[in-house]
Amino acid sequence: MNIAVIGAGLSGLTCANILSQQHQVTVFEKARGVSGRLSTRRSEDLRFDHGAQFIRARSDVFMAFIDELVDQQIISSWDARFKEINHGVGSGVKSFKQDNYVGIPGMNQIGKFLAKTLDVSIDTRIKEVTYKDKMHILTTENGDVFEHFDQVIFAIPSDQLIDLLPANVSFANEIPDFKMRACATLMISDPNLPDFGFDACQITGHDLSWLSVNNSKPERGNSPCIVIHSSHDWADQHAFDDRDWMKSHLLSEAKDLFDYDFSSSKHSNIHVWLYSNIAKVNDAVYYRDEKMNISACGDWCLRGNVESAYLSGYELAHALLENS
Repeated sequence: MNIAVIGAGLSGLTCANILSQQHQVTVFEKARGVSGRLSTRRSEDLRFDHGAQFIRARSDVFMAFIDELVDQQIISSWDARFKEINHGVGSGVKSFKQDNYVGIPGMNQIGKFLAKTLDVSIDTRIKEVTYKDKMHILTTENGDVFEHFDQVIFAIPSDQLIDLLPANVSFANEIPDFKMRACATLMISDPNLPDFGFDACQITGHDLSWLSVNNSKPERGNSPCIVIHSSHDWADQHAFDDRDWMKSHLLSEAKDLFDYDFSSSKHSNIHVWLYSNIAKVNDAVYYRDEKMNISACGDWCLRGNVESAYLSGYELAHALLENS
């Protein structure tokens, strides 16, 4: 079969990797690189994991994948000092209870590893998918046309899938039930940043939800780098507001929590993830229309985390192989 996979995040790359062992697969990605929310932003010698902060496994399937990444020196464990702040009240600092892994030297190495043997077309935004004579035709926003696909797999956020999925697909009416949530991320660096006494801090009951000292992760260099995530509640309300105002507000909130004026930092930037997590836990795993040969996978089908993204792509690929 000739298969098109739309989306080069973890779910799409996992699915494409497995299917490429028996079929011809082309991956289309609208961004400038692969990895999706397993991304790393670089600025000169600075590295910021501004999406997913780490990965951990609950299932045997995902643990096997982690073991492979460790063996290939793609990831390494992160022995972080961990703190929690709940409605302004902080806990003592402790070690992570579970094994947590990070890509080295950045989270995006995981996606790059999966993509290295694949045919990936980056900077390619698919605008329309049509179905004619039992074949699929993909048209980009620039008017380029890719034809003769037997199967199309959508590995994109559910909110984006609504606009791209052909209306006559059997599961089209179910996708609007999957609501995704936003998150704003601050990336901060300054040589004067103090040692806060922890490497990662989970925050609840606040406009912020997470702070990590990115350079505490292995192979990140010595330049002090901080990543701060907003809460989903706050980002859902302000995702389309002025970016400078958003950054100023979150810097002010961070100052109140950590007693440090981050606004004077040498480097500060903001990125807004419109589709960073799922609003509620689901059990779909993936979707298939066997008559039209259209499928969909992604973390939104399950729990909205990295493991969910992997499992959704993994299970869909094996289901398609069984029926090919």
